[in-house]
Amino acid sequence: MYKVNESEVLIVDDSEDNRLILEALTRDLNYQSIMAINGKEAQEILKKQIPILLLLDINMPEMDGIELLKWIKSEERLKDLPVLMVSASDDSENIIQCLQLGAEDFIPKPFEPEILEARMNNALVRQKAKLTEKELLEKTFVGSVKVLSNLLTLLVPKIFGRVTRIQRYAKAIANLLEYDNTWEIELASLFSMVGTIMVPNETLEKIVQGKNLSPDERLQYDSHPTFGAKLLSNVPRLEKIAEVVKYQNWNPDLSKNENSTNLTSKESIPFGSHILRAAIEFESIQSRSRNPVEFIKYLHANEKHLEPEFLSAMEKTMYMDYSKDVKSLTIEQIKEGMVFAEDVFTKSDSKIIGQWQEVSEAFSIRLKQIHSKLGVKEPILMYVPKETQ
Repeated sequence: MYKVNESEVLIVDDSEDNRLILEALTRDLNYQSIMAINGKEAQEILKKQIPILLLLDINMPEMDGIELLKWIKSEERLKDLPVLMVSASDDSENIIQCLQLGAEDFIPKPFEPEILEARMNNALVRQKAKLTEKELLEKTFVGSVKVLSNLLTLLVPKIFGRVTRIQRYAKAIANLLEYDNTWEIELASLFSMVGTIMVPNETLEKIVQGKNLSPDERLQYDSHPTFGAKLLSNVPRLEKIAEVVKYQNWNPDLSKNENSTNLTSKESIPFGSHILRAAIEFESIQSRSRNPVEFIKYLHANEKHLEPEFLSAMEKTMYMDYSKDVKSLTIEQIKEGMVFAEDVFTKSDSKIIGQWQEVSEAFSIRLKQIHSKLGVKEPILMYVPKETQ
């Protein structure tokens, strides 16, 4: 959820004189400063924002620099934050410990301005290069995955039509829970249904139509997360995503049953799996409800299977979803990211799209093709996200 603020440097030192010296140097390098007088204060700042660099004193009251450094490197979202240790201590053991814990460099006091400026500048240049490379890789990777997802949508449209809705709800729930790895949730949602490619079309048709499945069909369908996880685990950089997908249907009630194969403990389930499960449950309820009142009724009928924090996030997501403006649009005005607020029919009254379907790039192309061949009744009521208005 938190992105690196590339214009800010965090200075942590209990000496006001040192803070002022470091602030002046930081300003000369065209960066803004955030100040903290000890590790505890810095910790609270870092829980809310991530600077591009941290200048950290070793000896401080309440929480010293070594304690704060250990905490930073144990936090997934902070572990790549470059830390320059600044201290009057000439204790080589402390210096070695800081470097072993992951500190970028060590700067002795009293400061030599030229040395301090050079080391700060070097650390900042390296960090900016890392952030640029990371952004490029993530954009390339996510873009490639999106292409693959669109192909799957076209191959099995009735099932993969759910994916864009699940993804949207998962991202909303993740943000409300302040979960940092939203990219993980985005990818896991995209591939949440990939395992259904091994499920017979007849079974998928029953799922889409809401029909009851036979015990064998249910067993086969319920195994799709495991199959999907096996497929994803063979793709580089998708190993963690595979774990999230594998446990998307984890049921705490089944895990208590000694005869169940679902014996994984809650503590060992990736947090992303819990978010994905809540999103899948949300999509299922949304597909049955026509208004907020019905949604809340269905949600609380299943609340015993949901942790309070997820229940709360789902309720807030529901209110945000229903609060979007509804607009009457033509086919040409419909854009990716919008959501159908009503069922859509051809001019011959054949239903082609259900309410709550989100418009993906592939789906938009397919809709225009149907319109050019069969004609679609216009205008169409659409939920329009505020950012697209």
